Amino acid sequence: MKTNTNTTPATVMPSRRQLLALPSLGLAKAPLAATRSGSAAPNAAPYPTLIVVFLRGGMDGLSLVAPTADTFYQSSRGALKVPPPPSGGSINLNGFFALGPAGQALYPLYQAGRLAFVHRIGAPGNSLSHFDANVFVESGRDSSNPTVPGTGWLGRFMDHRYQNSTQLLLGMNHGNIQPWTLRGAPKTLTVQDTQNYDLPDLLHSADSRPQMKVQLAATFGRASTPSPEKEAGGSTLSAISLFQQITNWSAAGYPNHVFGDQLRRTEVLLRRQALGLTGLDLRTVMLDFDGWDHHSGLHPLNNSNDPHGNGFFSMMSVLSQSLATFENNMQQASLADNYILLVMSEFGRRLAANGNSGGLDHGAGNCWLVMGAGVQGGLVHDQGWSTANTPIAQLLDGHGNLEVNQDYRFLLAEILVNRLGLPSSQVGQVFSGLNYTGGPGIVV
Repeated sequence: MKTNTNTTPATVMPSRRQLLALPSLGLAKAPLAATRSGSAAPNAAPYPTLIVVFLRGGMDGLSLVAPTADTFYQSSRGALKVPPPPSGGSINLNGFFALGPAGQALYPLYQAGRLAFVHRIGAPGNSLSHFDANVFVESGRDSSNPTVPGTGWLGRFMDHRYQNSTQLLLGMNHGNIQPWTLRGAPKTLTVQDTQNYDLPDLLHSADSRPQMKVQLAATFGRASTPSPEKEAGGSTLSAISLFQQITNWSAAGYPNHVFGDQLRRTEVLLRRQALGLTGLDLRTVMLDFDGWDHHSGLHPLNNSNDPHGNGFFSMMSVLSQSLATFENNMQQASLADNYILLVMSEFGRRLAANGNSGGLDHGAGNCWLVMGAGVQGGLVHDQGWSTANTPIAQLLDGHGNLEVNQDYRFLLAEILVNRLGLPSSQVGQVFSGLNYTGGPGIVV
């Protein structure tokens, strides 16, 4: 048997399965090209980037923006209630609603007119199942329509508007799995860590990645016919090259948390995009923040009995501080009008506490947040709830949940039409069957 005396490790090419498993861009509907169209100067943005934050599990909107002037709310919530301001750190918003103590970092944005709350929003015919509710909200359907498309509302919008774009990267999701919301979007990358995005180190050697990149580029360059391997490998190499041009991923002020890191990296990407980084033209970014299914251990007022940081107060504090930091940093960079950000969740929580568990069961109507360009901020958009001083007891469904009276699709459509350039006559391309004659006036 002949002994191999060559000590230089041979290049190991990724297998077909490894190539197809790489986080890669959806390029099936447009050719790959790393060119920048137009001659916009740095900081110019014809349309803002839409950032969607999904709070998975069913965030309790009544702990974020609470009708503290309502005595029925106070008695129903018991120890979980947000007290009338200024007790317990709550902040008066309009004499009827108060911002819960976990959202304090958002109040300056609200005062400055950069942030708005949208109450009693959700999917008509709301389901109390996480799976069903997620499917409805992410696909852009309501429960009255049994046909669920394989694409998401944002994926359809991206495909409709940008299927012929020559840019390299149009959309991003921070995470491991592409959310349903983005299904069907062209040139959209799902990646957990853009800062360290690279090929796997199959040889456990410092030289393996450069070797693989050279051989992969040569292989894909020789391939004359399209294939899943060519698409995954070529787009992955292009994305790696794009991200590695960014040598400084720092941005000050974010909480030491996965969500804070994701929003920090989003800020860095938008700042580099404004400076004209070739191939980067993010039209949308998605961030998932999981863990809001508080059947027990809600802890809405403080984290004194929440050592692991899994309660509402701890998590909402991270969200609020991260959003405030992002807005402040974008203001300082003169990029505040380059984004619009939506915070959504599949459903709210029940009004009454769940026995003695310190938590709440699944609900219906919820409170979402919108901030950034064009937002009619400094308001709680509640369809007259607070101005009429309507008792919450009159707004509950048969399960004791706050009813949905704002169809979420009209808010999403308003954002797409008024800020992202979708003609109102084409809303049906994104939300099939929606009779859109105008939005709720939250984003102009």
